[in-house]
Amino acid sequence: PNPVTPPTVSITGTTTINEDGGTASYTVALSKTSPTPVTVTVVISDVTTAGVADYTAPITQTVTIPAGSTTATINVPIINDNLFEGDEKFDVTITNVDTGNATIGTSTANTVITDNETATTAAVTGDTANEGSNLDFVVALSTPSATATTVNLKLTDGSAILGTDTGTAVVVSTDGGVTFSPVTVAANGTFSVDVPANSTKGIIVRVPTIAEGTNELNETINLEASATGQTTASTA
Repeated sequence: PNPVTPPTVSITGTTTINEDGGTASYTVALSKTSPTPVTVTVVISDVTTAGVADYTAPITQTVTIPAGSTTATINVPIINDNLFEGDEKFDVTITNVDTGNATIGTSTANTVITDNETATTAAVTGDTANEGSNLDFVVALSTPSATATTVNLKLTDGSAILGTDTGTAVVVSTDGGVTFSPVTVAANGTFSVDVPANSTKGIIVRVPTIAEGTNELNETINLEASATGQTTASTA
């Protein structure tokens, strides 16, 4: 008698899902029915996702297609977080036929999670201080980011003159003012600060002012801020 060709087992499923889209679904299918159950091992692997931070399904699952049937389904619930991450990708792969007579066909389904947060932007709030005190500019981020966010900053003269009406020891805080670190401000007033991943505290830019001992009108200096990719800087 002619030998019986075993069925192939393949996987297909959700190719793209919005982060708030709920559950990605995958079908493990035989090319034809089998007289005995076929059990396979399916593994989820991160490409740019971060495991349980992005989905809640077990990394390794056992899937059984009953005798006489051709399909079984597995689901991967997607986590809707509040972080800007950009689009992320993971794979769902049949790695082994555990029981039953089948060979692996299409082994991997690729899925992209479309981020539903917009890119992080920076917004500046100014401060008022007496001469000889510190000016604290607050730079808030619109959305926490899954990676560190570089914020480009620039101090400029208003009616006050940098270096004349202000000191040079500019310091910044990225932990809500618990600690401050010095920054090097270029001659044109520019510098940059990295806000840690997942932070909601933004930046405090502390600029010392100089008490001159003369009567003057109120004076101002300005701070511009823009996160990487932000086309229009915020100014205060």
